[in-house]
Amino acid sequence: TRLTAALVDRLVHHAHILTFAGESYRLRHALSTKKN
Repeated sequence: TRLTAALVDRLVHHAHILTFAGESYRLRHALSTKKN
């Protein structure tokens, strides 16, 4: 557990977090195929 937390901390520390706003094609497609 400690090793996993340390690895995640190192990755997040050096990462660039990107946030995308808008509709997700994959989510829309998944929901439309589930209804059929």
